[in-house]
Amino acid sequence: MNDFFSGDSAGGNLAAAVTHLLSSPHSPDLPKLKVQVLIYPAMQAFQFQSPAYIKYTGSSVPSLLNSERMLEFWLRYAFGHDFTKVNHMDLLSGKHLTADWLESKEARYVDSKNLPPKFRGDSTVPNEVKNDTLSRLLKPVFLDHRFSPLLADDETTRKSPNTYILTAEFDPLRDDGFYLAARLRELGVRVEHRHYTGMDHGFVSISLYKNSMNAVGEICDYLH
Repeated sequence: MNDFFSGDSAGGNLAAAVTHLLSSPHSPDLPKLKVQVLIYPAMQAFQFQSPAYIKYTGSSVPSLLNSERMLEFWLRYAFGHDFTKVNHMDLLSGKHLTADWLESKEARYVDSKNLPPKFRGDSTVPNEVKNDTLSRLLKPVFLDHRFSPLLADDETTRKSPNTYILTAEFDPLRDDGFYLAARLRELGVRVEHRHYTGMDHGFVSISLYKNSMNAVGEICDYLH
């Protein structure tokens, strides 16, 4: 196995989740990683009221990935063909965020205080009536750190290898990368975080973009 894992978007989610599993004391015979590279990763399904999720809805984002589409992906990942049993707009409006969610230890990992001041409070959402049934349905999956790697406990997260995180401005997943970078640094993990302004989700794969080549070059330099 290589000494590093890398993934973009959903692949970043999977790479981070597997990295946690490799560092588990229950898997002592598995290889340990030196580095993980996470490119605009999907890191948490705790809440979808981060400024980026609220701002980049509908046609307000120049790429194919807006918040509504991302929520559909989360639901497909959680429930497969049964994904339609949850209305993704209920998630975007926070109907699942009952008191026990908001008072949990995981809530502090997605606090907007972990974002740069310029990204805080881009948008607000209505104070929706909470749905206890929805909350109970989602909790076993959405709060599982194998599904939402950002929510792993401190002991697990502290064992993360050196981490390179790339985020893009016009991306509902933008804030997930900032949340993760803040958490890793707080726990003493070495982090290199590169944020690309003016870029959208998926730009690294578009070779016509100058910043795509720049990003690939920087990642290769980091790994070298």
